[in-house]
Amino acid sequence: TIDQALWRAKELWATRAMGLSRWPKEHFTVHLEARGARREVRSPRGSYYADPFLLGDWLFLEEFRYALCRGRIVARRVGDDLSLGPVMPALELSVHCSFPFVFREGATVCMVPETSHRRTVDLFVCEALPSRWRLARRLLADIDAADSILLQDGGRAWLLTSVLADGKSQRHLEIYHAESVFSVEWKPHPVNRRRLYGTSAADLADRHPGALRHLDVSIWSLGPWLLAVLVHP
Repeated sequence: TIDQALWRAKELWATRAMGLSRWPKEHFTVHLEARGARREVRSPRGSYYADPFLLGDWLFLEEFRYALCRGRIVARRVGDDLSLGPVMPALELSVHCSFPFVFREGATVCMVPETSHRRTVDLFVCEALPSRWRLARRLLADIDAADSILLQDGGRAWLLTSVLADGKSQRHLEIYHAESVFSVEWKPHPVNRRRLYGTSAADLADRHPGALRHLDVSIWSLGPWLLAVLVHP
C-alpha cells in the first residue's frame, strides 16, 4: 500500500541520514603487529573496522557501514607476513552486529557477537569457517547487553557483559554463570545489584597487583570489564 511504501521510505531515509551523520565524527582503525612488523587493516570505502578478534589465522572484525547505520561481522585470513586475504562475510543479521567474541569450546568454534539491538546475548557455533554460523543458544533475553565475553573458571562458565538498564544513560557490569557455555540456565551473580562501572583494567592492576590473570582472548579490547576477574561467588 501507499502508507507502507511511505513508511519504508521514511525509515530508509532516517537510517541513511543517521548513519551518514556519524561519518565525520566516528571512525576507527585496526592494526596488526607481529615480530616488529605493523600494518593497518584498511576498511572498504563508506565503512570502518572495529572490535578485532583473532582465532588462529582468521581475523574477525565488525564492519560498520555508514549508509546502513549497521554493523556486520566479516573475516580475513592473516598470513605469517601479515598479508591479508579477501574480505569474507561471517555473520550478518537484520540488526546491528558487532564485537565478534570468538573462541573454541573443545573442537567447536563459537561466537558471542553483540546483538544489543534485539536485546539478546546469543551463542553461535561455526559449521564452516569463516562464513557459516548457526544459532545454538540464547544465553540471555530481554536485556540491552554489549561486548559480552565468556570465560571458564572453577569448573563453570562465566558470562561478563555491559548492560544498559532501562532509563539509565551509563552501562554497568553484569556477570552470569552456568555449568557450561551451552547451558540453558544462566544464574545472575550478586554483584549485578551493585551496578559497577567506571573502573579500568589499568586502575585495577595498580590497586591489586597480580590479581588480573592472563586470559587467552583479545584482552586489550575488553575495557573495564576485567573488573569481573576480581569478583568471586
